[in-house]
Amino acid sequence: MKLCTVQRRLGFQKNTFYAWLQEQQIIQQTSMGEALGVKALPGMKTEIREYVKENDEIGFKTWVDLDEQAQAEMTQRCDCLILPKRHTSRRRVKKYQCASPNSRTTDSKQLKQYIKVLENQILKLNAQLACYKERDARRNDT
Repeated sequence: MKLCTVQRRLGFQKNTFYAWLQEQQIIQQTSMGEALGVKALPGMKTEIREYVKENDEIGFKTWVDLDEQAQAEMTQRCDCLILPKRHTSRRRVKKYQCASPNSRTTDSKQLKQYIKVLENQILKLNAQLACYKERDARRNDT
């Protein structure tokens, strides 16, 4: 699970949560995104994703992923925190919790919106795939 998902589930403000993680040296910010810090929890790992930029160059994006054990420890540590501006507004937390198609409180309007988001992601992935195929075809021609 990504850190941003943990942050949302706990209801933290993004800036507060990531600043605390960096201050504790659990993560560090790099030019490509997030990476493990010196004091990373067991069960945390850095994931790397390759993507095609607008100018057909290949870029890399990194983020920190947590397994179940690391999630439990992160939740336990965060429950003890006393930080200013710790929590997001209730409206945002509620909106995130209802966005899941597994939630019992979702209605058809929210599900349609969720489907639109998924369809847009598929379109973007298809465009990236076309770029990869085009790039490979150019490599094979030379």
